[in-house]
Amino acid sequence: MMKMELSKNRINEIFEENTEVVTCILGLFKEVIPNWDNVETIGHFPQVSKKTNEYLFDKVIEKGEGNGSTGYTGFGSIDSIMEDWVVLIEEEKITYVK
Repeated sequence: MMKMELSKNRINEIFEENTEVVTCILGLFKEVIPNWDNVETIGHFPQVSKKTNEYLFDKVIEKGEGNGSTGYTGFGSIDSIMEDWVVLIEEEKITYVK
C-alpha cells in the first residue's frame, strides 16, 4: 500500500487549471499515481478519508454545475480513521504498459 499526500491547496490548483470535470479527475490521478503516463489499468479506487472525499465531491459538483455532473470523484472513502489529505493506493493493482 502506497501513501501519497494530496493537499487541499493542490486539489484547488488542479480544479483551477482544468476546465472539465474529467480532466480534473485525471489531474488528481496524475498527482498521486506514479508513472501515470504508463498506466494501462487501475484495479481499484484510490482511497481517501471521508473529509477529503467530501471535499473532492463538492469540487466536482461545483466544477460540473450545469453540465450534468454526477459527483463521481474517482476516489473511494475509507470510513475508518485515516489522515485527511492523504491518498492510499494499492500499487499491486495498477497495471503498467510494458
